[in-house]
Amino acid sequence: MKKYYLIRLFILGLSVFFNSVFAEQCQKSLGTIWNDISIDCENGFYRIKKDNKFLVPEKYRTITFTKISDNVLYIGKKNWQDNTMPQPAYLLNSNGNILYKSKSIAIDKVPARKLWIITGGSAGIINDKGNFIVPMGKYNHIQLSHEKGKYEGIRYYGYSGYYDDSNYIMVSGSSDSSDGLIDYLGNEIIPPAYHSVIPVDKHKIIVYALSNNHLSVSLLDDKQQVLIPPEKYIHIMNPMIGSDYLVVTNEDRTSSVINKDTQKVAYTLDKGKNIDFFVDDVWAIEASACYNGCARKLIDKNLKEVINMSDYQKVEPLVSHYNKLIKVTKKSEKNQS
Repeated sequence: MKKYYLIRLFILGLSVFFNSVFAEQCQKSLGTIWNDISIDCENGFYRIKKDNKFLVPEKYRTITFTKISDNVLYIGKKNWQDNTMPQPAYLLNSNGNILYKSKSIAIDKVPARKLWIITGGSAGIINDKGNFIVPMGKYNHIQLSHEKGKYEGIRYYGYSGYYDDSNYIMVSGSSDSSDGLIDYLGNEIIPPAYHSVIPVDKHKIIVYALSNNHLSVSLLDDKQQVLIPPEKYIHIMNPMIGSDYLVVTNEDRTSSVINKDTQKVAYTLDKGKNIDFFVDDVWAIEASACYNGCARKLIDKNLKEVINMSDYQKVEPLVSHYNKLIKVTKKSEKNQS
């Protein structure tokens, strides 16, 4: 029995080997794909050439290519997870020179900019000219603040941790407490040395620093000058994106709304209340655990009340947070809205 089992195992191994060797080989050349760079089929494998010279040494059984810009070309195997084909992916410039090589390369377009975030082994940013404004390996991770595919523009409204990222890009180093910011020219604004960073606007950034298991928060400008020193507040938040105000929390857990330029208190919140995004350009002052029907005060970016809440039993955003529509229920209507 053991003998027959070993024979079957050997045949299975041969089958896997031959399937790997002879699977999906090319049938014909793809010809010139861009700027005299061609993909030719030779002996069942794709080869990448320019002026009859091989641009990369590898042979590909399957291949895919994408013209990223007028000066950058991506080439790699169709399925980067296919470990039977170890060929790497490449970024080439219009002259056929290798810009970057990795086992796999992920490319994310930066909205409204001629920039691409390149991820593969490490991270970098390349422009439409084929120049790395952030060299690969300088940072472990690079990302925009908004969730990919969730919001079309680059302004993301609402909750803590999201911000208008039209000024900065988030970068991370190798440790757990290593977030920083760069601008769209690749200049480092905040080094990756903080537990978290939250840009407020083009010139102000909230930073949380972790030291000996103690988290402190401060407000810096874009030159890393301290505007609000550590230990003054236990939290600094930016829920009112697009306004002139920040929300700060004191040691006694009371919170205030302060002007982000002067740091003067403009509004003191009752204990247990906070400010949350409600709909576009409207925020709600409410209890921390607020559900439909709870008491609310709705304000605009100037801290002015937008609805006389005494007239209504309930107010709620209509369908989605990302609009300007508010659903109201008058007190006299009770179950109607």
